[in-house]
Amino acid sequence: MARMRIGRRWRSFRAGLSTDSTTSEVPNVTDRQPSRDLTLSVADSTLAAGLRYGTWVERAPSTEEQVAVSSMSQDKLGQARGFYQMAEELHDLDKVELQYDREPDEFRWTPAWSTPWNSWGHLVLGQVLYGRALLDQLTAIADGVKLREPLSKIEQEDSWHARHGSAWLSQAAQDTGAREHFQAALDDLWPHAVTVFGAEDDERFPEDLDAGVLEATDDELREAWLAEIVPQLRDAGLEVPAETTTDGWRTDPEPSARQCELTEDAARETAMELAAMLQDPEHRELAEI
Repeated sequence: MARMRIGRRWRSFRAGLSTDSTTSEVPNVTDRQPSRDLTLSVADSTLAAGLRYGTWVERAPSTEEQVAVSSMSQDKLGQARGFYQMAEELHDLDKVELQYDREPDEFRWTPAWSTPWNSWGHLVLGQVLYGRALLDQLTAIADGVKLREPLSKIEQEDSWHARHGSAWLSQAAQDTGAREHFQAALDDLWPHAVTVFGAEDDERFPEDLDAGVLEATDDELREAWLAEIVPQLRDAGLEVPAETTTDGWRTDPEPSARQCELTEDAARETAMELAAMLQDPEHRELAEI
């Protein structure tokens, strides 16, 4: 499925705006610095992805899948390492302290990532739902902003992750047992997944939007994300509580402030689990920080 190039679409829209001389001048993109919140959200969410994959290295259904999951975990941990390096350079933070010396509630990963992956179906659906969301968030960052620099490499790595998830999902379209397994995982993850870009009409990173660091709003990112993942899930025979309306996509539940609070509450316990993983020497060695 062709990816929606959110940043390019947004830039095309911006290019069509009036260039009236009274309009304030946008700073050169190379002068724009991502906020601390955006930088840590990207870094921490990428770290959470690596840790989530890591929980399945020894539990994957075959030796081949153990190797695949281990590779995906290392990809995400390596990406996170790069983002923490940027946090150190951009915001005068210590990359080692960021990963190992913070309390669980100090991490800025999207709460949806803290939802446990208790079955193989959770891992596959996590790839489809959250992996795509992470990539869309990066794509929305303006060209020339340091946080976007590794996008090309990340796209290459994550395209393989996406193909892995799609291959497993295709089984759902052909096998009733597989479909029931993945449907149960989707039902479990969906209420949290809809909050992956925060609540409607409530920007998570307004400072970055105002500065031109981000070229798409959270609502626009959510719309593009739903337009990609819902057809993919339905092609696999899964039931997705979402529909298009004249006002855009509607989901059940909706990404309201209350739903985001529920996701954060549910995530609080498992955030401690993720934080505890960082003390595991094996994960520390993989992260190489």
